[in-house]
Formats: sequence, C-alpha cells, structure tokens
Amino acid sequence: LEIQNPRLTAWVNEDASISFMELIPQANEVTVPPDSASITLPWRLGIGEAVLENSSLALTDRSIRPNAAINLTQLNASLAGISNGKDIPIPVELSGKLATGGTYSVAGNLVILPQFSITADLVTEAIPLSLGQAYVQQFAHVAIERGVLSSTLQLSYSGEQNFELGGSLAIPDLEITDTLKNEKLLAWEQLETDRFDLGAKGLHISQLQFAKPYMRFVINEDMT
Repeated sequence: LEIQNPRLTAWVNEDASISFMELIPQANEVTVPPDSASITLPWRLGIGEAVLENSSLALTDRSIRPNAAINLTQLNASLAGISNGKDIPIPVELSGKLATGGTYSVAGNLVILPQFSITADLVTEAIPLSLGQAYVQQFAHVAIERGVLSSTLQLSYSGEQNFELGGSLAIPDLEITDTLKNEKLLAWEQLETDRFDLGAKGLHISQLQFAKPYMRFVINEDMT
C-alpha cells in the first residue's frame, strides 16, 4: 500500500477534543448487528508494507489563544508487516521537516494489540523552540527569541508505568526575553547534556554543560 503526496489538516478544538475523532461513531449511535451465521472465525488483517511519501500535515491547537500551529512537510513514513495479531512487532520509520525549520526522524518497532507499546530511536536536528511560544505565554510574560533543539533519544513505552526516555540533547543560542520590561531574561551560547534518563523513578542527568550563560535576577523592595 503506497500513498504519495497526501495532505492532512487536523486541529484541537476549544474543548480539547481532536477534529478527526468526530468521524468515529458515538456509542449511542445505531449500528446494524452483523449476521451471526456468517461469522466463523475472528477476522485477520495483514498488509505487507504501508508507505507515505512526501506527505504534509497541518496541526492547529484552537484550545488556546492565540492558536498554536505546527506544519510538517516532506513527511515520509513506512510500516512493515502490519497485522491485527497479538504481540506482533511492526517496524516503523518516519522522517520529515518542519515548515519553520528543523528535521526529525523515528525508527523502531510498535505493537498495537493487545496493548499498545513502542520502542524507538528518535533524532531531532535544529527544531525551533519558538514552536512552544503559544503555550509558554499562557502562564508567563516571556518570549522565546532564539534557540533550537537537537537530540538523540531512545524511547520505550508499554503503559503509564512502563515509560522510559533517555539520550542526549543540545540547545544552542538560547535567548528568552521579559515581555513586560522588554529585557533579556535568560540566555546562553550552548547547553548540552551527554546523557539523561527519564522514567518511573524520576529524572537523572549525568552532566549539564553551559557556555556563556546569562540570567537576570531582581529582588524587589518587598523582597519578592
């Protein structure tokens, strides 16, 4: 199965529901029961390979003001050995770019039934931190002026109690400003960590390295 140049638009509504979920019938909708006489064995699904080439995805979060938007371009994805059998690993590869700059890739295995799980390697290169500006300004008067994220990560997930994320990351050329006073608040030339591990036991960071960090810290007359 191969699909070329697909275009998809999705959004999060103001009530935090996802747009394409509206296409799924509700539990109280009338459905026609199948003919029990025609059912002999549970149905099986098998697809040798599914491929998406040069896809694009436009995502909008309408639950916040102003809306947040992420546009993915040159999105390529492949899944091999797709099956509805139990505990069958499905190799998956995904890569692409963001319209605002930066690239990403994912390679690993996922299991759909009976419980979703995934193990994968994730790589990001120069993803702009400004993508999170719409969310940051919901609770702080700050602006992300500069900064990108590059990372090499390993992900393992098989339920809320079995989540692990580890790897290394770098954030160069960060600058965050105070939008009330229009002054630089936080900045550095480079931040790197050679290894971090996040899981059920918490977060462990082996080492953080800063180059030319800057932070503005003010104590007011009332000691706040």
